[in-house]
Amino acid sequence: MERLSWVAGVAALLVALIASRRSVASRGVPSSSELTERDNEAAASVLVRNLPARNPAFIGRDDLIVSINNALTSGPAVINALHGWGGVGKTQTAIEYSYRYADDYDVVWWFVSEQPQLLAEQYAQLAVALGVAPAGSDTMVASAAARRCLRERQRWLIIFDNAEDPEALRPWIPDGAGHVLITSRRADWRELATPVRVDVLPRAESVALLTRRTDLTGDGAHLLADKLGDLPLALVQAAGFISETSIPIDDYLASLEAGASRILQEGRPASYPLTLPAAVKLAAERVRETDLPAWQLLRLCAALGPEPIPLWLFTGAADRILPTPLSAAVKDPVRLRGSIGLLARLGLARVDKTTIQLHRLTQSVLRSSAPPRTLEADLSRIRSLLVGAQPPDTDDPRYWPTWAALAPHILAIDSVDADEIPFRELVCGLIRTQLKRGEIADGLALIQNLHRRWSARYHQDELTMLHASFLLGHAYYLAGLWPEAQDMDAATYAARLRLLGPDHPDTLESANNLGGSLTRMGNLAAGRALDHDTLARRRRTLGDDHPDTLRTANNFASTLRKSGEFAAAKALHQDTWGRSRRVHGAEHPATLISAFYIGMDLIELGEFEAAYRQLDETHSTLRRVLGESHPATLQCADQLAIAALRRGDRTTAQAILEETLARRREVLGDSHPDVAATATKLAAMDRT
Repeated sequence: MERLSWVAGVAALLVALIASRRSVASRGVPSSSELTERDNEAAASVLVRNLPARNPAFIGRDDLIVSINNALTSGPAVINALHGWGGVGKTQTAIEYSYRYADDYDVVWWFVSEQPQLLAEQYAQLAVALGVAPAGSDTMVASAAARRCLRERQRWLIIFDNAEDPEALRPWIPDGAGHVLITSRRADWRELATPVRVDVLPRAESVALLTRRTDLTGDGAHLLADKLGDLPLALVQAAGFISETSIPIDDYLASLEAGASRILQEGRPASYPLTLPAAVKLAAERVRETDLPAWQLLRLCAALGPEPIPLWLFTGAADRILPTPLSAAVKDPVRLRGSIGLLARLGLARVDKTTIQLHRLTQSVLRSSAPPRTLEADLSRIRSLLVGAQPPDTDDPRYWPTWAALAPHILAIDSVDADEIPFRELVCGLIRTQLKRGEIADGLALIQNLHRRWSARYHQDELTMLHASFLLGHAYYLAGLWPEAQDMDAATYAARLRLLGPDHPDTLESANNLGGSLTRMGNLAAGRALDHDTLARRRRTLGDDHPDTLRTANNFASTLRKSGEFAAAKALHQDTWGRSRRVHGAEHPATLISAFYIGMDLIELGEFEAAYRQLDETHSTLRRVLGESHPATLQCADQLAIAALRRGDRTTAQAILEETLARRREVLGDSHPDVAATATKLAAMDRT
């Protein structure tokens, strides 16, 4: 798969993989041989863009680029999907199109799309660039703002690079009168986009690429292009290796032939061009012979995801995890930079000050060429590295950026084949973090898939399996699937009670959630009894100020309010709020949730002015800490509207409800009960 940012055949893949120098007649579009300073100035005048760098040596593709433009301009909102072999130049064609037609767009934004659950972060970056969200905003808030902005304007181009699953990408396609370009190895995009096949380069253009980048003559370049199958990525990688090492063409061709023979004997899939694995292996062999720490680092990076890998994952690792001599090299910044620089020069990695990144094709080739025992040893080290880098908390927003950096690499490891309990618990921690951040749909999809696959491998009573069941129940609850949540919570609680006893922290965790589910489903008596018992057990075993005790205290106080005991609810919520401020701090999410629960109690007590002040202040802080569209912020906003209405400020109440309804629909979906609840309040106001 391609990805300009990574591997590439030598730094060139980063900047572009070949395209156009022939004249084109359609719509007066200039070929790349006719590009002028005016063209570059037009590209630079795009109001908002984050395009990868343009390749001045782009060769060919004129007809294809013109056909893409004709297709995209044939209607008000058109989607094209460029598909073909990995390394065939889909990404580079999309880049060249974006620059060549830059003056037709006000917004051009590039999304790295292998992991759909990471697209929200990239929409958030777009929102900041568009000026519709400040830097540091909550991901879901900013993402929603960016999509609203696109819906309301024209002249934009969105590129989803390296998309893998049409159905997974579908929810992220923006609405509005703009253009969408997708690159993918898959061809089955017809239900979402118009598929456009991208093929290998014509031989003349392959030869031109090689002769420009190396000292090869026409004959040698022609022979090498033939052996490489005219695949752009393979051509660029081979040219980079020859230029870096000055290897004679005959030696390169002989090595290529031997490598291709081995690959064929090993049964390499046809979807990976033979020449590309051979070129990657030649460069990797060069690393192995000259720099053993670089070789060890390369192998470990091959086992991670194709997104940027934070270098602190290695530099902060315990000595026992990394192999020797890499374990010593990571402690020496100069030595480590030398090894990383070699990988970059040979076209195997992209590096910057804080990260290293491999293209997924390079990773796949390296993994497939490693002996099974070596590969399993590397995967075991990677799992240990990720576990060692696990942040200490899932609930504290201070640690969420670290979780976000680790997320693609945790997800790249198949946790079904990883029996190590610490790694499986790490995956559970990642899912819990997603739910805490308000990324409910993504978290639910991930835990549903994980629970289904783990269920086929592990007994339902296995403890980490029970953790997954607990998270699935919690995700159901947050998604508004309350009957499913109650069933899952009840089953998990029963299993933990039987296996661990009534006072075990895991049992009490399940009891806490089951109490909330029972109350939500209207079984107040059962919910109240369970919450009361859970609170007593947590106070006795953990202490009054333990975060888990405070969580249950909040739940029990809310049950008291729903039972009509408003004064008792307020007293317990206030006590919990004070303790939470001492334990967590004034702006921790748990503290803020206690604060707006007090506002709800005040409404029920008829103290509308005090309720409005409490909820207004809490809502402002929630918007700043969690973001405007976080579910907790929206819950507080809903209650703030009620307080405003009860104090006689109908205009403010209606404005808050209208905004809350729009945000809840965007974040939670139309089928969520909270959306229906807000819509009902708004409709009631319209009738009166």
